[in-house]
Amino acid sequence: MNQKTSDNKILHISLALLIVASCLIVSFLVCLKAVREKSDLREVLKVGSDADLAGSSIYYVPMVTDADNTEKAQRELKFRCEECPSVKEVFPRYSFNVYTGIQKYIPEEAKRYMIEGHIPVEDYRKMSEESWFLESDDASLALAFVYSGEDGSLRYPITLSDGKVLRSLLPNQILLGSDAKEKYKIGDEIWVVRMDEDLCYSFFSCEVAGFIPEEKPLLAIGAQGDPADLEAFLSSINDERKIEKDLFSGQVSTYYGVVSSMTDAYGHKSGWSYMSDMIIIPEEGYDENSLKKDLQGILSSPERIVSYDSIAHDYENKIEKESDRLNTQIIIAIAVPAVLLLGTSLFSILKKKKSSEKA
Repeated sequence: MNQKTSDNKILHISLALLIVASCLIVSFLVCLKAVREKSDLREVLKVGSDADLAGSSIYYVPMVTDADNTEKAQRELKFRCEECPSVKEVFPRYSFNVYTGIQKYIPEEAKRYMIEGHIPVEDYRKMSEESWFLESDDASLALAFVYSGEDGSLRYPITLSDGKVLRSLLPNQILLGSDAKEKYKIGDEIWVVRMDEDLCYSFFSCEVAGFIPEEKPLLAIGAQGDPADLEAFLSSINDERKIEKDLFSGQVSTYYGVVSSMTDAYGHKSGWSYMSDMIIIPEEGYDENSLKKDLQGILSSPERIVSYDSIAHDYENKIEKESDRLNTQIIIAIAVPAVLLLGTSLFSILKKKKSSEKA
């Protein structure tokens, strides 16, 4: 065998090994992605199961809200619903509301516009046109409210990015999406600029209490849109970013945050974010139709009450179809390199046999 033949053989073997190795890597990545997708699909269902939502109903709030976006009005609506004989408990969920600011301090220039601690809308509009405001480094914040007890206790605990389960969120504490970790840390004081209940802008001092993983489904907070299925109902911050991007031509809020309530130094309370839906837990022996009948005249559109079980059932059908598709991907991903390896081995055996016959 001359040197040229030897070099060609080494080159062919190297190319074959490279192709096989590339196929194995691609197949591994395809399998890993498919397995993760299957896991993510199941995780959504698990969130509802862990929260014991079976038997409850979901009321999707129409465009015309059922109560003013104030803490008092929302608590009164919850109380009126729970007075119905068929209703055991109601948990309102609120979506992320954009056009909120977040900054590390109150600029001195802003204080000139303040009247009793807050800034009227027209004055805030004038202030926002000033050069110092346009050059400030404050960021935009999409803010959602989470309904809590008078003591700050959460009906549905929130799992933080460090794995800790948060069971209460006190007034003026804020949870930020994990993207904010680059700029803020737990214990930081920040100022949230938002419209208050008097329809003026106030600066609310908040303490960063933790960070929420942006890819995990949320139960305590609602979605911006009208959820059509369980995956939309239990949307994540990442899902909300995509919705915001579609709604506002590619622009999204810099950060996402969650609070239970906020009050400024002058006693002004923040207006709440928009209610997206209610989780309604019925008394034993009552069904969806009983809820619709009892809540007539209290909720604006009780016909929009849907049983959680039907939503979960539809989602299980979706999981079954998606799982079939992902299983096919996994089988193909495993079969391609296996066939390639088998073919390479057979080719090598036949080539050796042919060489020995010539010898």
